[in-house]
Amino acid sequence: MSEHERIDTAEKPGRLMDLMHSTTVVARKCLAIQPGQSVLIVTDTEVSPMVYHAMAAAVHIAGGIPLVAIMRPLEHANAEPPNTIGAAMKEADITIAMVSRTITHTRAREIATQEHKRRYLLIPAVTEDMLMRGASTADFDVVKEITMGTAKALSRGKQVRVTSEHGTDLVFSVEGRPFRAYFGECIKPGDVSLFPGGEANTLPVEETINGTVVYDSFMMGVGLLVNPITVEFERGRATAIRGGREADTLKRILDGTKSEDSFRFGEFAVGTNYRARTIGNAFEDKQVYGTVHIALGSGVAWPKYYKPNYHAPIHLDGVLSSPTISVDGAVAVTGRRVLVAPKPPEE
Repeated sequence: MSEHERIDTAEKPGRLMDLMHSTTVVARKCLAIQPGQSVLIVTDTEVSPMVYHAMAAAVHIAGGIPLVAIMRPLEHANAEPPNTIGAAMKEADITIAMVSRTITHTRAREIATQEHKRRYLLIPAVTEDMLMRGASTADFDVVKEITMGTAKALSRGKQVRVTSEHGTDLVFSVEGRPFRAYFGECIKPGDVSLFPGGEANTLPVEETINGTVVYDSFMMGVGLLVNPITVEFERGRATAIRGGREADTLKRILDGTKSEDSFRFGEFAVGTNYRARTIGNAFEDKQVYGTVHIALGSGVAWPKYYKPNYHAPIHLDGVLSSPTISVDGAVAVTGRRVLVAPKPPEE
């Protein structure tokens, strides 16, 4: 039995109080909800009702107007939500996606945030345990400081090299592609963010991405990895995927989208949440302090600086557990330590 399943056997009142602690941080610190603002909570039938009820309560207490939309689980991460939910996302002041499979890299989200300037906060693959332990319990202000420091330092460089003891050796340029700090804050019109926060990411210059990536920890759609997955990249595209059963599963998922763009390099990010755990939950695993995640498929965007000129029907993050990152020849991350940002508190 997994940890989050054991947690679900606890008494309801105690769980609700713990859940309210995290959802109150979302309402007050991440979103700064103001009286009268409409907040659409998008969820699905794989998510515990305790989770979205606690979120709705936190929105209500903050003075917002919560609306809960429950859909069937999507076929895969970043599949388009039903049209009715997409329409609601355009109208609500804020959307909180508390879903078992993310809807961040979808046209529905892009239209809501980029064209209608609505705010969007993702709380993906969410369980009661995820909101009661680990990354969600980290000090919001500390994670903000570490993440902003990491993004600022990495953005000063031009050339990045990533290596690992498992065989990763990847190089690319980030010139003109600054890193964006995601620590959970979603305040301004059109903002897109993630809770629990804890990553600094970018989309490298596509044609400069070359080399080998060995995913050794986690791959979205596959789960925790027993056998590493090796992916070869040439000019920003995956040209070969090797490994055991997990690699075969990844290839089937990508082939199943019927889109060549699913094999593109979509994101490079550093985890900055000092309480995040490796538990087989994509959106906690990829924020573990000092790790790296690299995505296949739809590319991350920062419209002020860069935006992919394609749209893949999928975005799959894979985690490297202990990489070394060098920026313009200087080591920035190694041994699960971020050397260019404030240190996390001693636990």
